[in-house]
Amino acid sequence: MSGSSPVTRRFPGQDAGEDAAGTGADAAGRRGRGYSKGRAARSRILRVATEAFAERGYRGASLAEIARASELSMPGLLHHFANKDQLFAAVHEHLEIADQRLFDGFAGEDPSGFGVLDAFVSMARMNLDRWEYVQFTHLIAAESAPGGHPGAHTSREHFRAARQLLVEGFTRSLAQGEIRTGVDLDRLAVEVVAMVEGLQNQWLQEPEAIAYAEHFATWVEDLKASLRP
Repeated sequence: MSGSSPVTRRFPGQDAGEDAAGTGADAAGRRGRGYSKGRAARSRILRVATEAFAERGYRGASLAEIARASELSMPGLLHHFANKDQLFAAVHEHLEIADQRLFDGFAGEDPSGFGVLDAFVSMARMNLDRWEYVQFTHLIAAESAPGGHPGAHTSREHFRAARQLLVEGFTRSLAQGEIRTGVDLDRLAVEVVAMVEGLQNQWLQEPEAIAYAEHFATWVEDLKASLRP
């Protein structure tokens, strides 16, 4: 019937308003499903990219291999991350945020120096199930040390933040009389971070032989005893 209005089939009891709402709901559902698929694809890319960067570093991993392992075409991957630097930055930021949340959960608000040390011990025990994360941070820290690397700034800030947490915590400990006077807090912070990183490095090389978390926990208790008044 040329020129006539289209006929809309309705179920009994459904009026025109309900039909319009249903059409909107269908569109919203399609958008929701598309959004969910996009989120799932992005999460899959980040997971695969983390593994690739942890195993081969930023320079050794390629977008092509990450796309294949993510079951995406190259245009599909580039739809989510425009280039390798952007993907790497997203992985690095995601890991750092997750790590910071874990630490904050263990340390609480305004921890003392001993509280920071205890949080580091808890993180060490947690890291026994996060080999990939530890491998990633160490590989990227070494790879980015000469500069000219997208992970250089974040790696430097990672170490600086750890030292700052320790200095601030032990400053509170000093004010509370928890530790003796005369301790070089900057030097102490460097030594604690060095112990953490050194034990992690050895554990990455020989995970079955090096009891990383146990050794660190014992060292921390010895350190506490040496710092008390």
